[in-house]
Amino acid sequence: MSMEHKAFVFDYDSFIYELSNILRNALLTNNNEKLVSFIKQNINSLKDPYEGEALNTSWETMVEPKDPHQYGDFALMKFYDPQDDIGLGAMWEWENIQKIFKKECGKNSVILGTPFGSKDNYFDPGKMGSYFQSKS
Repeated sequence: MSMEHKAFVFDYDSFIYELSNILRNALLTNNNEKLVSFIKQNINSLKDPYEGEALNTSWETMVEPKDPHQYGDFALMKFYDPQDDIGLGAMWEWENIQKIFKKECGKNSVILGTPFGSKDNYFDPGKMGSYFQSKS
């Protein structure tokens, strides 16, 4: 199975300030209540993570399964536009890219970033990996 690399300009600082504690707690407790509340409070600035359309009042019917990963995927829409993919697409060769970045930049995570959550339950709504990077 080939994987497609997607990347987005993400407002990391706002995410940390507004949502990170809510999402981290939901991942640890499997309680979605505060994530749902965040989504409802911010619905006017959120989009469908799959199609990029504005959310409407029936948004929750699209959440499947109803777990912190999927609710978190919807909540994250406040911090990036799902239609502005700047990733490498399907043509990336992971091992070669990692070798180049390790040699040139001295680190492995330039492309992917860092997983979010605890090592027992990292945030991963698509079950193919989800990573975050700040500007610094």
